Amino acid sequence: MKKYLGLGILCLVLHSCVLEDKETLSDSAMGEAGDVAIFSDEAGWNDYGDLVDSVFMKRLPGMPNHEPYFRVRRCNETMFSGLYKKNYNLLILIHGENWPTLKSLFSTGTQEHIRTILAGDEIKLLVDEDKWARPQVVHYIIAPRLFQLKNELRSNGEFYLYRLLDAERKATVSSLIHQREKFDTFYNNRLEERGYAIRKTDQYRLSVLSDSFIGLSRYIADRFQGSYLFAEDYIDQGQFSTEYIVQKHNQILGKHVQGSDHPDGLPTYMAIDEKVPLGRRVMKLNGRYAVETRGWWEMVNEFKGGPFVSYTIHCPEINKVVTIEGVVFAPGRGKAKMLRQLELILSTFEVKK
Repeated sequence: MKKYLGLGILCLVLHSCVLEDKETLSDSAMGEAGDVAIFSDEAGWNDYGDLVDSVFMKRLPGMPNHEPYFRVRRCNETMFSGLYKKNYNLLILIHGENWPTLKSLFSTGTQEHIRTILAGDEIKLLVDEDKWARPQVVHYIIAPRLFQLKNELRSNGEFYLYRLLDAERKATVSSLIHQREKFDTFYNNRLEERGYAIRKTDQYRLSVLSDSFIGLSRYIADRFQGSYLFAEDYIDQGQFSTEYIVQKHNQILGKHVQGSDHPDGLPTYMAIDEKVPLGRRVMKLNGRYAVETRGWWEMVNEFKGGPFVSYTIHCPEINKVVTIEGVVFAPGRGKAKMLRQLELILSTFEVKK
């Protein structure tokens, strides 16, 4: 059982465990990348709906306009079936005041488990996999009192945001990519020759392959998605500073990702637009120390740019620092969903055992 300490003035202990009783599964999970279904009672949505949205629809760093981490699909007691109940990424909010309204929607075993929690004093986080569909990750935040639930979301919203991001990766990657492992020649060949790799779906083509750089690309009309991989020997922790990450990005991608030269001789090449604030997060990617960087790339000397996300990863097994990056170009369109698709592919990163 995992304990998590709240960060607010009221310090609550939050436990994470797994519910045991399962319903018979016959359906595949539903939903799209960047969506999360959140279930609460209608009265609750009227009370704390804006608070929930502020947590999970937080603005993605590096975007010129407000594009959120998630699109929240609100669900109440009259809608808890079909698409909502079988969403691959589902969050359920329960507290003592709404439990009488919601309890009939759950199995007897789940009711008993939740009732025991509500009789105590602590907020608990329960996690259930493949509850009503497969693959699916269901999180329950259960608080004995309504005010406790609201305080928890205010104080620890970022914790829950990243829990749901991790759940999305787990559910969608296992469904869309890992099931084709033995057929992914790109992955298998790169793992054998470089010692690291990501999965490649059929929509992407290998655009660059050199001793120091790998590029994958996907074109959809006037839109573009690119994934890039490069590595260097590990020297020290300075390689994970934002300054170093920006410098290395501009050096490597500026050399390998170029546009058409202008008639006046000006070169065009990819670089980070440092006028847009960067987002930085220290994290674990498949168990390895990594730094996530988000921002805006531009094609120097050309009117072209878009969002990017990169992961700079320490790989002690091969004594390397590996950078994997996704970029999007989608003029006049929303970009968050396309970027999320790239994040899911990048999260398949592995190092040869």
